[in-house]
Amino acid sequence: MTFDELELFKSALPPVPAISNFNEYGRCVVLVALTSIKDELYFVIEKRSAGIKQAGELCFPGGLFDPLLDADFEATALRETREELGLPDKSINVIGRLDTIIAHRGMIVEVFVGAVDIAAEDIRINRAEVDKIIFMPVSFFQNNPPKEHHVLVQLHPTCIDPESGQEITLLPCKDLGLAPQYHQPWGEFKQKIFVYNTEEGLIWGLTARIVHDFVRKFRSFQ
Repeated sequence: MTFDELELFKSALPPVPAISNFNEYGRCVVLVALTSIKDELYFVIEKRSAGIKQAGELCFPGGLFDPLLDADFEATALRETREELGLPDKSINVIGRLDTIIAHRGMIVEVFVGAVDIAAEDIRINRAEVDKIIFMPVSFFQNNPPKEHHVLVQLHPTCIDPESGQEITLLPCKDLGLAPQYHQPWGEFKQKIFVYNTEEGLIWGLTARIVHDFVRKFRSFQ
């Protein structure tokens, strides 16, 4: 390739870089839903139903981006909130976004912030996904910073089949001639885990990270 060809190649480069492997891990969208009660700002938090993944945990509405249903990530946030809480789109004023999060399993999480203008008694939760709705004052999280813990994230070239108990080779390090340090788990990256202890239970992991980001930005605004 000549320099002239390289100059022409410039037109094929994206004006705004995307995440090249997001299709491999998926894209999740979350709505930080907020409402005003007696002139105080509250998070609208879900407690997940017993029959679904991560049952009983506290979280915001959200789910996977579906290119067949959603024109963009904001549409995902509105659709998931509509499906889980029965909130019509017109009752949600999306005011902006928080930082994108890369979850520990590679999931890319887009986070929107929305003001919910609807009475609590008009929320129609989807019992298949949501056990109940909890309103938590933002001031609680401003006055009670999270505890900070860590988990260890490593890259494993092998795994154990849960049914047979046999070791499965994911990356044939020896056959590829990779250096010996890659024949065993490597990386040992410590990821910070935030935990809020509330009267309604623990808020931790992704939801706690989102809350922490919101509170940090909200405090700087005040």
